[in-house]
Amino acid sequence: MKTTRTLTCLLLALATLVLGFAVPQLAGAQANLENPAPGSFQSGIGIVSGWKCTAGALTFTIDGGPSSPLSYGSSRGDTQNMCGDVNNGFIAENNWNLAGDGQHTIRIYDDGVQFAQATFTVTTLRTEYLTGVNGTCTLQNFPSTGDRVTVRWEENLQNFVIEEACPPLQGCCSHHEGVCSCRGGAVFCCDGTQSPTCGFE
Repeated sequence: MKTTRTLTCLLLALATLVLGFAVPQLAGAQANLENPAPGSFQSGIGIVSGWKCTAGALTFTIDGGPSSPLSYGSSRGDTQNMCGDVNNGFIAENNWNLAGDGQHTIRIYDDGVQFAQATFTVTTLRTEYLTGVNGTCTLQNFPSTGDRVTVRWEENLQNFVIEEACPPLQGCCSHHEGVCSCRGGAVFCCDGTQSPTCGFE
């Protein structure tokens, strides 16, 4: 009798565990949190975004903190087949610096019922909003070998953005002190002149 009761309890526990995992997966089939992605790194000012086929009042929390609203109904043509319409996007701007350095978990709710979550990592510059600084950095061989990308600090985004991207350029500005920058499809030499022979699209 004791063995039978033990087996019954184990089966009930297993069923509860299976259902507990199955329900979120079923709900998630009609919704997707895209940003921040699980395991991603966040910094500066970014967005919380994704889509849901039908929704009431959408909100999110970070680490169980205060609830913040999400704007719902933006056009997402890629959800047409799944949802039968396109006005399914949700989005909100967020300053990730406010969460602080380290790992955090965001949870998304529809009328107070959670339907998605993701754990991500925030890295800050030791302040919630960095002001009064400028800076650029050049990335060599990115995104491909021979490419060169220059990124510049943008205070309003609290992040770096691409200022220019140069593809591999052979022989350009060879008599003009070399290549210094690429803008608008044109190549500019280090002596201040535009290359008469090199360009790209």
